Amino acid sequence: MFELIYMSAASPTMTSAKARDIAEQSQMNNALADISGVLVFDGTSFAQILEGDESAVRRLLDIISADKRHSNLTVLVEGPTSGRSFAGWSMAYNDTGSMAQLLDRVADINAARSRSNGEELKRALDKLKSDVLGSLRGK
Repeated sequence: MFELIYMSAASPTMTSAKARDIAEQSQMNNALADISGVLVFDGTSFAQILEGDESAVRRLLDIISADKRHSNLTVLVEGPTSGRSFAGWSMAYNDTGSMAQLLDRVADINAARSRSNGEELKRALDKLKSDVLGSLRGK
């Protein structure tokens, strides 16, 4: 199992309704590719967690990277994972979460990675996923 987390800047014309439409289309496409994950939109930025076979996730990232509805895509985390955190969602959607909180979690992940602390990295990734899952359940 492979996971990838990225952030990008939404186009100026992006709305919650348009982002929700992206998530709905992604649900169908991702189910066919056996990809799960979540799309977070805060009004100006996207963050997305993708899980699945590495080649399928990378193919999807190529498609996402070419999409003109956002720019400045930056991969924050990528690598193997022990299992799916979003197994029930081919693409969950959240536009009520805090992007600042998500960025704090990503900073924790990058700090653990720079220290080459595998246990700390696992805890930071688990916290990020827990926060995102909690925000989905809180809707």
